[in-house]
Amino acid sequence: MNEFNFKLRFKLVIGSIFLIFFMYLLVSLGIEKIAEYLIFPESFIYTSGAIFIALGSFAMLPLLIMLLSPIFYGVKADVKLQKIYFKVMVYALIIASISSLTFSLIYLPILERRGYIACKGTPMGYTPGMGTQYVLDLSLCGANK
Repeated sequence: MNEFNFKLRFKLVIGSIFLIFFMYLLVSLGIEKIAEYLIFPESFIYTSGAIFIALGSFAMLPLLIMLLSPIFYGVKADVKLQKIYFKVMVYALIIASISSLTFSLIYLPILERRGYIACKGTPMGYTPGMGTQYVLDLSLCGANK
């Protein structure tokens, strides 16, 4: 199926709009969490997933670009281009993973030097191992903002 009818092209437009909105939400959430980390509040929950979310959502850009051909021209993107876009998506995810790890390796010692203490247990709403609450005073452990 190389040609797309109007109905299918319309669905692709709606899907593209949803994808753009989803990317915007992910980038906003990631940037908001990173900004919270960098102001060093008294108590916050740290997860390296915030950096991955902010950067990893850019891996969807090649998908959006690939959707332009069917939407505007009614034909599938060239197979060579699809392979290139796929490689770009994989590289973007690899860069997001490396950046997330690097940020953790740099940021966590900074927290230690500033006197932050990691609370024991898993913060409410987080999967075990995914989030750690850091506080300046142990009495703040478990306290919600």
